Amino acid sequence: ALACVHMLSTFVLCNAFYRIRPDFYPTMQETEGKRLQLLAWFCPLAVLFAVDLFCSNQAYVYCSLVFLQLVKQGNLALVFLLSCAVGLQVCTRARLVNVVWILAGASMAVSGQVDFVFAGFVIQLISQFAECVKNVMGDW
Repeated sequence: ALACVHMLSTFVLCNAFYRIRPDFYPTMQETEGKRLQLLAWFCPLAVLFAVDLFCSNQAYVYCSLVFLQLVKQGNLALVFLLSCAVGLQVCTRARLVNVVWILAGASMAVSGQVDFVFAGFVIQLISQFAECVKNVMGDW
C-alpha cells in the first residue's frame, strides 16, 4: 500500500505542477503529437519504479536499515555496468578498477552481518536491479 500511495502522489503532484506552471517543463512542447509513443516508453519505467518501491520496502521486513543502505552502494557499480552494456559509458581500465574498489568496500562493509536473512538480501537485489535499469533506461 505504501508503494501505491508513493506512486499515486508522485503522479498527481507532477501533473498538478505541470498544470500550474507549464513553463517549468520546457521539453513538454516537443512531445505534442507523440504522447502515445512516450506512454509506451514510460510504462516499463513505471513498472520498474513499482518493483523498486515494493521490493525495497519489503526488504526492511527481513533486514536492518544499515545493512540495506550498505548493500545499496552496489548501485553505483550496477548502473555503470548497465550503462556500458547499452553504450552510454565506455569501460576503461581505470573505471573498472574504481568499480571493483567500490564493490570491495561495500562487500567488506556488509560482511559479518549478525542477523543476515537471505530472502531479504535477494528482495533488496531485485529492488536495486529494477532501480538501476530504470535509471539507465531514463538516460538511454
